[in-house]
Amino acid sequence: YVLSGNSADLANTLTTLYASYPKCVSDSLMNIVGTHDTDRILTELGDQSHKSLGLSNSELSVRKMSPENRARAIKLLKIASIIQYTVYGVPSVYYGDEAGVEGYHDPFCRATFPWGNEETELVEHYRRLGTMRKREKVLEDGLFKVIRYNRGFIMFERGEGDEKLIVAANVNKTNANCGIVGRNVLTGEYFNGTLAPESAVIIKSFDMNEDR
Repeated sequence: YVLSGNSADLANTLTTLYASYPKCVSDSLMNIVGTHDTDRILTELGDQSHKSLGLSNSELSVRKMSPENRARAIKLLKIASIIQYTVYGVPSVYYGDEAGVEGYHDPFCRATFPWGNEETELVEHYRRLGTMRKREKVLEDGLFKVIRYNRGFIMFERGEGDEKLIVAANVNKTNANCGIVGRNVLTGEYFNGTLAPESAVIIKSFDMNEDR
């Protein structure tokens, strides 16, 4: 979704899976975006071009993304991780993904942890996600429902009644109007309803207006 912008496919996949399993199974699924058998998620999001170049292992062992591609990959990983931490199931992070490790196929995806050279922006982002996940009990077993989606935008909810979080993601190059305002639980800041390009938000204590 974060690469293609196909929010319909994401919405349909999440809804179909949720309807296919008993709720207790959905709540305990292992949510991963990277593993020791795949390209590092940051590399996957920032460097698709290498797949058509036929590069040797020697070349891949030293290849790095450009600063521009890496910066965009970090933005996309923030969106992917917010979804990973808020859909049904349990988020599972492959070591180093939270620190900005790059790497192509095995064995380059198994690089050691970059002690002292972590991507601090990502580390802090994952720390906030972990704190939120521990604090917001609705993410343990709250009901899941897709609210709406279109052209790179998706919004879903966890929980019901007064105990509910709403998550919105926008991978477009333009703002998205969510029709919802409230407190961003990751930053504590007030969210005014306009979601910036290539970003996501988790809202609590919200007001919703479908006509916005």
